[in-house]
Amino acid sequence: MAFITQGKTNIKYILIVIILATIVGGGILIYQFWLVSKEEAFPPIELPKIAECNIDSDCAPCGSGCAPMETAQKDFCHVGIELNECTCVNNKCVTKDETANLILFEKNAAWGPCPPDVICEQSVKLYYSGELIFEGEINATEQLSKETVGNLINQIRLSNIMGKNCEVTPVLDYMSTLKINLDGQIKEIIFPGCEEEVNKIEKLIPLPKGNERDFCGWSTNGNCASNSDCITGGCSGQVCQSKNEEGVITTCEFRDCYVAENYGLECKCQDSKCQWLK
Repeated sequence: MAFITQGKTNIKYILIVIILATIVGGGILIYQFWLVSKEEAFPPIELPKIAECNIDSDCAPCGSGCAPMETAQKDFCHVGIELNECTCVNNKCVTKDETANLILFEKNAAWGPCPPDVICEQSVKLYYSGELIFEGEINATEQLSKETVGNLINQIRLSNIMGKNCEVTPVLDYMSTLKINLDGQIKEIIFPGCEEEVNKIEKLIPLPKGNERDFCGWSTNGNCASNSDCITGGCSGQVCQSKNEEGVITTCEFRDCYVAENYGLECKCQDSKCQWLK
C-alpha cells in the first residue's frame, strides 16, 4: 500500500500504524502494571535457617566427617571416625581436627607513645579447639579446657554483643580491634566499643602461666573524709586521688593492669587517705 497516492497522504496506512502502536504500547503497560506489580506484591519466601546442631551430642560420624545425628543414622553414612571426634561449632557438625583452624576470639592491640626497644603491641587468638596463642609483649601458647571455652561462648551469648551497635570514636593512645566468630556471625569491635561487655568476656581468657600481672595503678593518698572525696585520675584512670587535689597528669599508654575492676579494687577513703582498696 503506497503511503502517498496521487500526491495525497494515504489515511488508511496512517490509521493502521496508529492502531498497531496502540496495541503494542498497551500491551507493554499492562505487563508493567499487572505482572510486575504482582511479582512485587509476592516476594520470594525465605525459609528460616535451621541449625544442624546445638550441642556435641547432636552430631555423629558420617564417612570421614561429621553430620547431624538424624543424617548419620541413615544407611549411606558409614562410620569412618570415632564418635568422640565430632563436635558442634557455630551450629554445624565438624570434626575435632577442623576446629584447629577455626578462630573464636581474636584481638590485636597496640599502644603508645612507645619507648625505644619496647614492644607495645599484643595479639591474642583463641581457637575453638582451646588453643590460645599470645604474640607481642607476651609470647606463649596455652591449651584451655573445653569447659573454659564453653564458658567464654556462654558469656558472649549472654552479653548479646553480637547484636549490639559497638561503633564509637577510637582513642589515640590505645588501638585495639577485636573479632568474635560465633553462631555464623563475625563481629568486629574497635576499642572502646562495647567496653563493658568486652571486659567481661576477656576476664575469662587467662594470661599464660608466669605472666599474671599485679595491679599497676597507684594512689596519691590525698586527704578525704568519705569515699565521695576520692576520684580516679590519669589518662587511663590508673590513679586514685582526692577530688581536692589537682588532676594528675600521666602518659597515655594503656595497660591491662590499669583496669582496677579486674582486680576487684575501688578508689576509696581509708584512714583519711584516698587509695585503691578491695
